[in-house]
Amino acid sequence: MRKIAIIWFAVTLGLAQGVNAESWHTYHGAYGLTGVSTHEFSNKPVRLWRAKVGTDTPSPVVGGNGSLFCIADDSKIISFDTKGSNLWTRTITLPALSPDGKTTNESFSAPPLYANKYLLVVAAKSGNVYGISTKDGKTLWTYDAGAEIQSTPNIAAGKKKGAPAHLFVITMEDGVLHAVNAADGTELWQSKAMDRTDGHIAVAAEHVVLGNCTASFLAVNITDGKLAATIDLGEGCEMAGGLAASKGQVFSGNRSGSFAAADLKTQSLLWLNEESEGELFTTPAVTDKYAVFHGADALLYCIDRTSAKQEWSKKMPGSDPLSPIIAGDTVIAGADGTLFGMALKSGRARWILRIGDEISAPAIIDGMIVVGVDDGYIAAYGIKADK
Repeated sequence: MRKIAIIWFAVTLGLAQGVNAESWHTYHGAYGLTGVSTHEFSNKPVRLWRAKVGTDTPSPVVGGNGSLFCIADDSKIISFDTKGSNLWTRTITLPALSPDGKTTNESFSAPPLYANKYLLVVAAKSGNVYGISTKDGKTLWTYDAGAEIQSTPNIAAGKKKGAPAHLFVITMEDGVLHAVNAADGTELWQSKAMDRTDGHIAVAAEHVVLGNCTASFLAVNITDGKLAATIDLGEGCEMAGGLAASKGQVFSGNRSGSFAAADLKTQSLLWLNEESEGELFTTPAVTDKYAVFHGADALLYCIDRTSAKQEWSKKMPGSDPLSPIIAGDTVIAGADGTLFGMALKSGRARWILRIGDEISAPAIIDGMIVVGVDDGYIAAYGIKADK
C-alpha cells in the first residue's frame, strides 16, 4: 500500500480509562461506540449558537479540548471553537489524473475521528486516510487503503509499553481491516478479507469488533490482525450500522429487525430481542444496565442489557431514525429534524427540540448537544445556569 509520511509527531492517547468525559471521539462517543455521556440534560436545552459550515447537512460532529470538527458538503474539513467561531477549513485536492489537468477534491462519506487533542483522522471514498493536525488542519501523514472506506476510523493504544497507538480503517467492498501507526501513518498489518462491511467498527479491549454481510459479529486481534471470533446471528441478520462494545460484550441491530448481544470471551450469542418490526441500522446506546436502539419501525426501545427484557418503547415520528445517545439519565433520540429527551428508566418525555427538516446524529461535546442541520449549519444546545 502507498504511504506518504509527511511528518512524525508524538501521539499520546488517553484511551480506555483515560478518555476525556468532555470529548466525543467518534460519531457515537467513545471508541466503543456506546453513545454515553455523563452530562445531564433532564431540563430542556436552549440554543446556544449556530455556525454556518456549508450548504447541506454536515456530518456528525466530533471533538473536545475546546475544538469541534465536522465534514461539510462532503469535502470540507472544518474546525470551530465552542462558541461556533471557525478556526480553520480544509479541502484536500487530488492530483490530476486526466490529460486536461483538472483536479478534484477528496470526498468523505464517514464522520471524522477525533483521536486526541493533536490528531484528527479522516477517511476518504478514494481509500486515502489522512492524519490531520487539530491545530491548523495541515496533513501530517497519508495512508492509502486501496479501496473505498465507508466507516469512521477508530483507534486503540499499543499493547506494549512504547508501542504506537493503532489506527483502524476497513475497506467497504471486501472488509479488509487495516492497522496504521497513528503517529506517522505507516502500515502495521492488514487482516484477511471479511466480506462487505458497510457499518462502523468499534474497539473493545483486545479487539476491533464489527458486523457485516456475513450476519456475524467479528472480532479481530488488535496486535496482529488475526480473526479471533466469529459469532453467527442467523439468516437475514446482516449488519450495516454501527455496533456498541461494552465490557466484553457487543450489541447491534440488523436487517431482520432483531437486536443482538454477544459475549466476546465465550464467543457466544447471548440473546436476540425480536420486538422491532423494522430494520435496525442505527447504532445503539449502551450503559451498564440498559441498551437503547431506534429502528425503522419508528419505535425507540429500551431493554435490560442482561436479560433483553423490554423496559419501555416509544413511538417516534417519521421513518428516518438517528442513533440515540444517553446523557446521564436522559435518552436523546432524533428523527425528522427533531431531538427528543426522555427519562432513561421510564421513557417519559422530558422535552422536544424542533431544529430543522433534517439533522445529523447528536454529539455531546464540552457540555453541549451539537448537531448538523440541513441548511448547512452546526447548532449547539445546552442548559443555561440559573441566575
